Amino acid sequence: MATIDAIDAIGRTIKETGNCFAQCPENQRPGTVLFVIQTDRLENASKLYQTHQINQMNADQRDRYAWQFVFLGANQAAVSSATQCGIAATSALTYGGNNAGTLAAFDVLGKKTRQYREDRAAAPSGAVAQWAFDESERSRAKGKS
Repeated sequence: MATIDAIDAIGRTIKETGNCFAQCPENQRPGTVLFVIQTDRLENASKLYQTHQINQMNADQRDRYAWQFVFLGANQAAVSSATQCGIAATSALTYGGNNAGTLAAFDVLGKKTRQYREDRAAAPSGAVAQWAFDESERSRAKGKS
């Protein structure tokens, strides 16, 4: 079975998702796109995209369509990996690469998604709510309560 590098997977998914939305009538396009990347960062064999291309693709979607990008990384420096791809450090989360860490990370992600939706609903028309993990969420995702 062929494996796909994370950078290639990110690039392909951004492109395919953008193309899908472009084919929809304007009134059927989502008002909010939350693009969550989860990786163990063990891959390094990108064939289609380079990180600078992903950085530009993220910026284009974020700036033009207000997509929100979130990066989850198991047992790694998720912040530096995310920023290399143009994702804000506040939107990156390192989690423990075991069952407890994975469960905690997705618990944090679920609660943060709910909060983000509430913040967007309460924001003035046209304002974009910003995603940011806080220190307690970062600690919980690492299994530190």
